[in-house]
Order: sequence, then C-alpha cells, then structure tokens
Amino acid sequence: MRRSPAGLLILLLSLSALAVAPASADASALDLFGYGGRSPALAGTGISFTDSFDALYTNPAGLSEARQKRMSVGFMASDFDLHYALKDRDVDPVMGVIVGGDVPIPFGGALKDRITIGIGLHVPPLLLSRAVAPLPGEPFLALLEHRGQVVAFMVGAGARITRHISVGIASLSLAALGGFIDVSADPTKRFTSTAEQQLLVDYAPIAGVRWRPSKKLSAGLVYRGQSAAKFDILVTNMIGDALPVTLPAIRVRGYSQYDPRMVEAEASYQVLPRLAVTGALAWKQWSSFPPPTEDPVIDAPPRVRPGFSDTFVPKLAARFTLNPKVELRGGYRLEMTPAPEQTGRENLLDNTRHIVTAGAGFKFAPNGVPIRIDAYVQAHFLAPRTSTKDQTLAPEDRDPTYLSVSSSGKILVGGLTFGVDL
Repeated sequence: MRRSPAGLLILLLSLSALAVAPASADASALDLFGYGGRSPALAGTGISFTDSFDALYTNPAGLSEARQKRMSVGFMASDFDLHYALKDRDVDPVMGVIVGGDVPIPFGGALKDRITIGIGLHVPPLLLSRAVAPLPGEPFLALLEHRGQVVAFMVGAGARITRHISVGIASLSLAALGGFIDVSADPTKRFTSTAEQQLLVDYAPIAGVRWRPSKKLSAGLVYRGQSAAKFDILVTNMIGDALPVTLPAIRVRGYSQYDPRMVEAEASYQVLPRLAVTGALAWKQWSSFPPPTEDPVIDAPPRVRPGFSDTFVPKLAARFTLNPKVELRGGYRLEMTPAPEQTGRENLLDNTRHIVTAGAGFKFAPNGVPIRIDAYVQAHFLAPRTSTKDQTLAPEDRDPTYLSVSSSGKILVGGLTFGVDL
C-alpha cells in the first residue's frame, strides 16, 4: 500500500497521539453483569448453589452437581445512560451471545457421578475485542465505558470429593490484540507500509470449593485470577532518508479489558421450604489496576499507576420456588468504587454502583424433552460523585470541567438463556 509523504507523516503522528492517550481499560462483561441466566438474576451470587455451565465463572465446583448433559444458548444486552463533565456520554451498548454446555463424565465404580466438565462462551455479535483511547485528561468512566466488548471463553471441570465437599477449576480466556506496522521507502522515495495484526489470548485461572453439610445449608469459596485483554502494536519505520525529520519507533500498548484478582465467599440457607437466601462478600484487588496505556516511546520510564484501592463487594439474594416448574429470583449488590478522587489533571472517573437484580427460571418437558428458560434484568444506579480539582495544577487554558468533574448515570441490562437436556 503506497502513501504520500504528508499522509504517512499524519498517520505516524496520529498513532503517536493514540499511544499517549489513556485507553479504556474496562473489566469484562462477566465481572460487570455476571455470566449465564441464573447468577445475573441473583446479584452475581451462585458460588454455593449454581450447578450448570454458569458455574464455570461463579464456582467450577458446582459443575460436579450436574447430572445431565445440557446445551444452553442465550443473549444479553445493555443500555448505558451516563452523564459527566456537563454532558451526556454516548456509550455503545454491550451485547453478547452466550453458549454453554455441561457434560458429566460416565465413569463407573468409585468415580460414578463425580466429575463433570463444562464449556462457556461470551461473544459480542459485532466484534472480537475493542480498545478506546480518549485524549489525555478527557473525562471518562474508566471501568464502565465499553466494558464487555471482548470475547471470553471458559473451560473447566468439577469433582465431588466426598458426600459434602466438591472442588473445581476452570480457565478464563480473553481475546487480546498484537501486531506491527512497518513503514519503509523504496529507492524512488515512495512509501510503502506492511501491517499485521494477530488475535492473541490471555488466560486466568478460576478455582473453587463447595461445602454442603445439609440440604438446607451450603457454602463456597472461589478464587479468580487477574485477567487482562491487552493490545500491543509496534510501529517501526525506515524512512530517515526520505523525510526531513527522524521518526522514532512507536509502541501502542495498553489494556482494553482488565479484571482484578478476586476472592469471594458465600453461604446459602433454606429458611423456608420454598425460600432460600444467600449472602456473599467479594474482595477485588483493584490496587493492581495498571496504567491504561504505556508510554509510546520504547524504553521510556513506566507510567505511574492510577492509585486505585482494593474493594469489598457485598451481595444479597433470594430464591423463591413458586412451584416445581417456576423459580423467582432477586438480589442486590454494592460495588464500591476503587478510584480515588480525581484532583489532578487525569480524569479516570468511577462511581459506586447500587445494583438491583430480578429474574425467573422455568422448566418444561414438551414431548419428554426437558427444557430450561432463565431470564433476568439488572438496574445499575451510579451514586452521583464530584471530584474537585487542585487549582495549583490547573493549566493556563483551563476549561469549566477543570474546576470540578461530576459523574452519574444508570445501566439497564437484560438476558435470556435456553437450556436443553440431551
């Protein structure tokens, strides 16, 4: 592909500007909304009771309780209504196609009905991975905008060790992007460029244990490793003899998606024959949240971390069995913001979120084929927040947003899954 010298210069300078800008290092849709059709209706709980493909993310130990081969498909969609910096923020909705499967291993003897493997997939219908890079200092909600715009794949297994204890392990894979752009000049000083992009994979472990001492009580503990979808594009050139200026190599590198390391504990209790309540507490290591992008100049000093703090996330949920074929669900989750007040020139905004969830599960058996339908809705309410700037750091050409930056908004989510026992 041939370019004019002016066009080539504009291209390289544009890539430089992109590398300097902070990218939207959002977390995945699994962390934001949950996974499957049951857990999202229950505020993301399920560590102590989920027994289908959504256990891959909530707690792989739950796979051991699946006794029937099942294939599930579904869809989720969201609508973002965000406001900050004296204006509405236009954010693309997050959508995803959901696929999952449970396959009990037909061992005999001591291993009979003890081991089940599962697979799960979350795929945005229009893309594989997305990174967004606002201009330096431009306000944006660092953990909310464009969350979930990435492919996530899980595979795992659960095993029943004793009558009361199960364990499980799974791997979460996120799509990442790598590649290069090389620009050179031929002997006639005409420019050519060669580009290559590769879809890479980042892996994170998920491991859990479940304890069920009685029919009424169950508890679980899960560990989810840090996962990140990176982008890394190297721009090199060999055009020193064709331009009056020397252009250095540029590396456009950062994070398009980031999930922190987390540990979560949960307990469920059957308080009435038809009513079960669940309480959970998660710890998220947001203090390891990296700078959204690295310096575009190779060998430059590393950028300072944003200074996020670890958080604790409480969850409450309830399940009511209306009849053997219908289960009603609801829950509440409090996501405390890890972001400090943005008093300097950066504007990596984030708000505490109050999340209310509801849903239902239905069981049918038309023509003797067992079918499950799970539906849910979520409402995320962002607590209004204002960051007051340190005026000693104000640039001379300050605008009104530098005095203070306020943010608020809400997110609405819905999902539906169909499962068929095979």
